[in-house]
Amino acid sequence: MILPFSKKFKNGNDTHFLEKIWANQNLWSEEDAIYFSTNNPRILDFDDWYIETAKPKIHTIRRDEKNRWKTGNKIHPVFENRSKNQHQFAPTFICKGIQKIKILRSEDKMLIYVDGILLDKWATIYRLVQNDGFENEIDFCSWFDADFEGKIIHFTDLHY
Repeated sequence: MILPFSKKFKNGNDTHFLEKIWANQNLWSEEDAIYFSTNNPRILDFDDWYIETAKPKIHTIRRDEKNRWKTGNKIHPVFENRSKNQHQFAPTFICKGIQKIKILRSEDKMLIYVDGILLDKWATIYRLVQNDGFENEIDFCSWFDADFEGKIIHFTDLHY
């Protein structure tokens, strides 16, 4: 399934999702990576330094109103979805798992539930924020600025 990613956060800063997904080298074989990068010159402009230092993006949080995302689905990560400039920026990989997520916002706090369980430890919340590709909780809170219900689409075996 096509999984679109943004290049910029709402504040205009670069997401570095390309580098963070490429930093997760367990998603595909070295042969796949070489073949893909050789045949897709558009992705070769990423920052090698960032890949070496970035915390890998190992899942993404999405709405799934039609319940289409399932464990075992093939993931085709793309930028500029539904445009003439759409392009896949990494080799295809497999969805390793799904978890339901609900984010409830109020003026002064955010509550995060995964599979119906409230995440109440700061370390777990921080890990979720980092694993989803956000640099910090401020960027995460800015992105999820209203109540949200959806799924965590896992690229690895890690679950919360």
